[in-house]
Amino acid sequence: MSRYQIRRSGRAKRLRITVRPAGVEVVAPLGMREAVIAAFVHDNQRWIESKLEAIRQRLAAHPGSSRLVDGARIPFRGEWQRLRVVDGSRLRPLVRHDGDIRVELPDRLPAALQESEVERVLTGWLRREARAEAKALIDRFGPRHGLVPRGLVIKAHRTLWGSCTARDVVNLNWRLILAPPPVLEYVVVHELCHLRHRHHQPPFWQLVAEILPDYGQQRRWLRANGHLLTLKPEPLALPEERPGARDA
Repeated sequence: MSRYQIRRSGRAKRLRITVRPAGVEVVAPLGMREAVIAAFVHDNQRWIESKLEAIRQRLAAHPGSSRLVDGARIPFRGEWQRLRVVDGSRLRPLVRHDGDIRVELPDRLPAALQESEVERVLTGWLRREARAEAKALIDRFGPRHGLVPRGLVIKAHRTLWGSCTARDVVNLNWRLILAPPPVLEYVVVHELCHLRHRHHQPPFWQLVAEILPDYGQQRRWLRANGHLLTLKPEPLALPEERPGARDA
């Protein structure tokens, strides 16, 4: 059977399989037994394999198609968003999020420089979004539990998602803004808990669980999917979805 990740959603009314170049995801309603999910995947195994093979063939036919150009799809808050790159009348580039992520570049910018400029501008915008969301989470959880850091720094670590310094400053990886919001929430709470416990012994995890009882689900998601959180467009092969029966 193909390997797959399970994502539970309070909004899901039925099972749904999504096949992407990065792998297979099954969206399931909260509380649905894993045996029911496994049976659904088993019943759709031939469909999954056919879609994976179709994606492999498309990618082989169009190597190097993942570029930060108009029409690409990039991750943002756990969803693939359409990237729109347009010429603007402004002297400086601008990013807007209005359903799509829209990057307005200065007029007359040479074509050879456009893609690198899009990456630079997008990265800066995403870092600001990560800071704003992390700050809101700190304000939400910190005072309530007596876990208030002295500062917040957004960094560009390659492998580290967060840290808490000896001076009580929380560092977070900007790429967390690409993940589903509960994942960023978990990492923020994780680092806040280090203000009280400077280790990963049982008292630390007990505190995390008191604040976020389902933290384990987000921790597992990050371990399984963290390598996908990059500012890299989805390849040409778009995701294929197969819904199950309602209340499956």
